Amino acid sequence: MVKAVFPGTFDPPTLGHCNIIERVAPLFGEVVVIIAENRRKAQLFSPAERLDLLTELVAAYPTVSVMLCDSLIVHCMKRIDARVIIRGIRGIADFSYEEEIALVNRLLEPGIETFFITADPACRTAPGVLRPLPFLPGNPAISHSWESQYERDLFDGAPLLDEFIRSACQPRRDLADHEQPVIL
Repeated sequence: MVKAVFPGTFDPPTLGHCNIIERVAPLFGEVVVIIAENRRKAQLFSPAERLDLLTELVAAYPTVSVMLCDSLIVHCMKRIDARVIIRGIRGIADFSYEEEIALVNRLLEPGIETFFITADPACRTAPGVLRPLPFLPGNPAISHSWESQYERDLFDGAPLLDEFIRSACQPRRDLADHEQPVIL
């Protein structure tokens, strides 16, 4: 079977990421979630923290694993003998950018194919939108004890965000796909 990779910074992981992983897992013999280190982006979580988060989030999928990559994705793919890149897109702007990346990847490694997939509409939230949410007082996703911790020290909120992401990325099996909650 074909081995695919789903690369990204996953900082933080979102419902959209979880939705894509859940949907591509049965389509490929193996899916490797690759946590890319993008030194040009300010990062909320360290690579090791993102590895721990994603490893826990994909534990229910026996054909999905997680790894770190500090080089070009195509070089990581070559090392693990993967041939397909899965890329999530939210809209036209994402597609234009991702298409250029796919073309460069094929130039670097002609045997690699890129598959584009959109997350279910209820799961489409950009990570940049999610980053500040756990730190906002009055957020219904945060318990009152978390709010008081927020009020005590704004910059000591990493545990808040960690717990928020863990709870936000759990698929809701009790709702039909079209009833999935939107996190905004």
